[in-house]
Amino acid sequence: SAGKSALLNVLLDRKTDLLEEDQTPETAIASELVYDEKEFVELIKGKNSTVFMFDEIEQHKSEKFDFYRYHLNNLFLKKYPNFVFVDIPGFNSGVEEHDKAISRYVAQGNAYILVIDCEDGELKSTSIDFIREIRQYENNLAIAVSKADKKIESDVEKIRAKIEITASKTFRSDVKIIATSKFDDDVYSKIDSLINTFDSQDIFEQRFSP
Repeated sequence: SAGKSALLNVLLDRKTDLLEEDQTPETAIASELVYDEKEFVELIKGKNSTVFMFDEIEQHKSEKFDFYRYHLNNLFLKKYPNFVFVDIPGFNSGVEEHDKAISRYVAQGNAYILVIDCEDGELKSTSIDFIREIRQYENNLAIAVSKADKKIESDVEKIRAKIEITASKTFRSDVKIIATSKFDDDVYSKIDSLINTFDSQDIFEQRFSP
């Protein structure tokens, strides 16, 4: 509930939100987002993929599938042909279904944007432990402090700076951190700045090199 899906919904800029926010365990499933001129969704189980139109998804229970892959004619996705964006459930919920949805991606060559609720005010120890476990490369982590509209600007900056100090000490490298919300006029450019800190070729080489 930190606001991951909400931020992605803003970037997708559709008339109705595509990604379900505040997922319950029953609907906890990873959603991949890729650019395509033709719009449709794949419901994937193992090596099998079934194609549906968007309005047909609700007819199928998410627990029967491993993940969804949305093909979207979207300018934001089109800008990043080397990336597959994935909306995954929160890692610290203690829900087994959430952990299964996350585990599919941990061993891959990934870049992570950790979304922290502004109300939390800090990088929690559970977050630090999780990142240490999954983080494979020095340059594959960025942080977005979300729901910044709920606090005054000066307080938001103090929170962002505090998280920056903790991240720097913890990971011993520079971690790009922004503060934003789904109501932020600059949310697109701010998320864009996070993505541009990732070197997809470098991550690819580190993942597949001996």
